[in-house]
Amino acid sequence: MNVEHDEKESKTGSRKNKMYLILLFLFFVGFLVFIGISVRDFYHSFKADQMMEELQMETNVTTQVADQNTQVAIEDDTEIEETESTVTIPEKALDFQELALVNPDIYAWIYIPDTDIDYPILQHPTIESYYLDRGVDGKKLNMGSIYTDYINKKDFSDKLTVVYGHNMLNGSMFGELHEFEDETYFNEHPYIFVYTAEKTLIYHIFAVYEFSNAHLLYNFDFSTEEHFQNFIDQMYTNVGEKAHFREDIEVSATDHILTLSTCVTGEKNKRYLVQGVLINE
Repeated sequence: MNVEHDEKESKTGSRKNKMYLILLFLFFVGFLVFIGISVRDFYHSFKADQMMEELQMETNVTTQVADQNTQVAIEDDTEIEETESTVTIPEKALDFQELALVNPDIYAWIYIPDTDIDYPILQHPTIESYYLDRGVDGKKLNMGSIYTDYINKKDFSDKLTVVYGHNMLNGSMFGELHEFEDETYFNEHPYIFVYTAEKTLIYHIFAVYEFSNAHLLYNFDFSTEEHFQNFIDQMYTNVGEKAHFREDIEVSATDHILTLSTCVTGEKNKRYLVQGVLINE
């Protein structure tokens, strides 16, 4: 009986050892797969960053040719209608034909002076959030790109245009938008510039705040000026430490608004919005 008992224990121990070895092997394989995916993602991210830096270096001539900046007269209807102010448009060496060779979905460029927000804007013709997880070259990339949904026109003629970008922890993409939570930063960065092949659009930033993750273009009605005014009025009801408004800027239903949207860390149901009104129509 003792011999049979010992044999049973031996077989049991052997099975346990086999299971342990199998689990160890599976863990090792899983670890290698994880390392492989991490290395691949890091490489893709590195190449994407490298490509973006090259594009930014090729287009950004503001520090080299500052005297060639263009000044545009803007009618200031927020105080006295007869007064005029000038806004300096930073020069950028943008060749949209060359950018189209990188990706034909590149149709504009967004720039906020004195920030790292200096990116091409992309739009896929049939898939809304295509560039949510794809780089500027169209390849899969977790950090995605700066993009708009195809529901928005590429000429920025819509009453509301929404530009999306990830809230990256290193501040890239639209991660730096959260700097606008600081009122001083908000006051020191008043303009967004959007460059297209035909024109340069100047948006005066008038509001920053947290909002729900509702899709603005689908959940609000902009078909009439009355409906659009209701949306504008609702914007000003957003209060809190992270919300700031420029009280000297009057926004109405006849205006065109640009909204930059990014995620809020730890708040899946919220978005952080930076909004500017077009001032050089």
